[in-house]
Amino acid sequence: MKHASSLLASVLVLFATASVALASEIAEPTKQNIRADVYAKSATPLIWLDSDEGRELLRPETSDYRPLLQHWVPQLKSHCGACSSVVVINSLLPGAGFTQDSIFNPSTAHIIAQETVYKIGFTLEELMNMVRTTSNLRVERLHAGPGEGEFGYEAWVAALKASRGNPNDRIICNFATFWLRDRKNAGGHFSPVADFNEKENKVLILEVSGGRPAFWVDAKEMWDAMNQVDTVSGRVRGWLVVTRE
Repeated sequence: MKHASSLLASVLVLFATASVALASEIAEPTKQNIRADVYAKSATPLIWLDSDEGRELLRPETSDYRPLLQHWVPQLKSHCGACSSVVVINSLLPGAGFTQDSIFNPSTAHIIAQETVYKIGFTLEELMNMVRTTSNLRVERLHAGPGEGEFGYEAWVAALKASRGNPNDRIICNFATFWLRDRKNAGGHFSPVADFNEKENKVLILEVSGGRPAFWVDAKEMWDAMNQVDTVSGRVRGWLVVTRE
């Protein structure tokens, strides 16, 4: 009986260890087991973070990668904007504990309903207002483009440089995923910027979709992907700068 109890205890320990390892595998958004075929035939050359080249580009000690990764969760259906905002807010306000459900409450009901988000997601302006109302953080909205009231490629690079040197702010991109894949303006998406390698001019996008790996992309290509019209708002996409003052 004593031997049987000891054997059972060993089995339970092994099971618990395996469960922890599995949970760690699922929680880590850069593992190679996550499907990378989403952008397998990309028109834009992408570098997966969980590759030798991808890891070499990363400078985690001076980027937003670690604080963002600590609060990373996979998005719910059509909740890429909600998920990105939760990851960013929780990384800037430790202990806030916001979720993709809790940010929808009476104080944000005038912005957009969660039922609507499940169908069509957020516009850039709606996400800006959601982050402001939920967190009281300062949020700046910048639409990518050459027109009046829009921000060109140089402004985008300047924002990346400024953010990389400031631990108190984060950038959320709103881009057309199909632009990266096959140069089509379709499939709007949100995800946070985790790093910028100025020497190689590459931006690290910390994907919130659980089916895609984090990836590096040329900064100009990402600006081009943001310089695509959102059919819901009628405006080009862009980025948010969220700042803790």
